[in-house]
Amino acid sequence: MLRCLLELARLFGTNDFKLKKGFRQLFDTTVFGYVAEKRLTVAQQLLTLTDQPVQDIAESVGFTNAAHFATAFRKKFGVAPSQVRRSPAMHKAAEASLKASHATMFAA
Repeated sequence: MLRCLLELARLFGTNDFKLKKGFRQLFDTTVFGYVAEKRLTVAQQLLTLTDQPVQDIAESVGFTNAAHFATAFRKKFGVAPSQVRRSPAMHKAAEASLKASHATMFAA
């Protein structure tokens, strides 16, 4: 597992500055912003498609503090993680997001 941007840059034969600049140009976000976005998307999918406790999901996507997870989740999706399980609309959104993730992942 990669521990830092410098390792990732070296893997691609460049330096971290060029990696960050190129990534931002391609994806219109930072590497860390992209990772944070993906972590929250996975959390949304887990909340809607599994019965795992919110705390366990928070930890599984890399949050050590459940309050920080809830704040980040609410900021991105506009609802608390605990509300997602009670919302049929969120279930449909998570299923669509999961399908889109798989399509993107396997398109390359």
